[in-house]
Amino acid sequence: MLSAFQTFIAQAPLFAAQDKILIAVSGGIDSVVLCHLCSMAGSNFGIAHCNFQLRGKDSDEDEQFVQQLANQLQVPFYSTTFPTVQIAEQEKDSIQIVARQLRYDWLEEIRMQHNYQYIATAHHLNDSIETAIYNFAKGTGIRGLTGIPVKNNRIIRPLHFATKAQIEAFAQKHDIAYRVDVSNASDKYNRNKIRHHVVPTLQGINPNLEQTAQMTFQHLQATVDILDWAIGQVKKQAVKETNSEVKIELAVFKPLPSPTTFLYEILKSYDFNASQVTQIWDSQETGKQFFSNNYQLLIDRQYLTIQPIHQKQTTIYWIETSINRVSTKDTLFTLQKIQVPETFSTNPNWAYLDYEKLQFPLKLRHWKLGDRFQPLGMGGKTQKLQDFFSNRKLSRFDKEKVWILESNGEICWVVGHRVDERFKITSSTNQCLTIHAQLIQPETDTTP
Repeated sequence: MLSAFQTFIAQAPLFAAQDKILIAVSGGIDSVVLCHLCSMAGSNFGIAHCNFQLRGKDSDEDEQFVQQLANQLQVPFYSTTFPTVQIAEQEKDSIQIVARQLRYDWLEEIRMQHNYQYIATAHHLNDSIETAIYNFAKGTGIRGLTGIPVKNNRIIRPLHFATKAQIEAFAQKHDIAYRVDVSNASDKYNRNKIRHHVVPTLQGINPNLEQTAQMTFQHLQATVDILDWAIGQVKKQAVKETNSEVKIELAVFKPLPSPTTFLYEILKSYDFNASQVTQIWDSQETGKQFFSNNYQLLIDRQYLTIQPIHQKQTTIYWIETSINRVSTKDTLFTLQKIQVPETFSTNPNWAYLDYEKLQFPLKLRHWKLGDRFQPLGMGGKTQKLQDFFSNRKLSRFDKEKVWILESNGEICWVVGHRVDERFKITSSTNQCLTIHAQLIQPETDTTP
């Protein structure tokens, strides 16, 4: 088995000879065998154990056993204790889910603190079969049928090639001691029901279940790889990212087979579920919004526009006569009092206002429903900002970003779009206030 173990690690490949591996060890047969295999292979590893305090004295004895194992193998040992039941009650979640999250979060902390390259768990081929069956029973996509991944970022499964029977035979051959969790014999948990009843039934149909399942996992994973490649090609055509906004062109999906599948594979990165994706595709109603936990999606004609959820803009800035620069979260405003220039920039991010018609302090805010102004060039006619924006085909997201400059309750500039007729420069203007609005680019993370 040692030879098969080394071959699997090299062919996967899972890690290099010089890498440090942190092994998650419960004290059960699987994780203990993994430690002995790594020791026999000469790997550089440490042992980490979580005491979840779920089995009273047995949990403490598990921890003591694992510490003795680390001493025996002369490798570093790390341990922690969690009040798992209390945390699960506070989180109102199952003990199994909470324990898993606590475990992986803590293992990652130890990995980073002590410079380990990977975290190894002792999941084997039978665990993968049970996972695929469980996912199938609960409902899943193709990825849920591929079992437990051999490698998932920093998590590796060096025993994925081995069956439970092979692990037990290796432990017996080398007289390896391990702890037995009596709860594994109970049908209290769904996984145990699958292990004790479903898998034996399937083995009755196919005695070579493990071997054929491994081939099936390989075939399914190859299919996933093809799907991922196709999704990547579609994403290149359809998705455009600008600052904190993502635009997805709907026309790209229309000629595709199962367009909602491709769309879901892209939108799931923004926490949207399959049901929402179907509603989005079936609706395609301009102006309709959908929300996930962290993102808001707007159907904007032929595009889907996605932004992180943020609270409605309510920030107000007051501009006194002495202020010549105002910086908001996204825009830098530069103000200057000058004589009326001979020429004016046609850039919409520049405004030229009659200084003597302004009453300070000026108010800088975001637009709101009910706002009206007199757009320059319309002969003094008033217009609702809502209509003005609609005529300019601004999306709901674009509207939320627009700044309004106000003087004594009257709009004098819709920033980036139009000056108000009442504050324009005329032949009788003596002094001019120039304002330049410059978008502040978000900082880019250059951390390697």
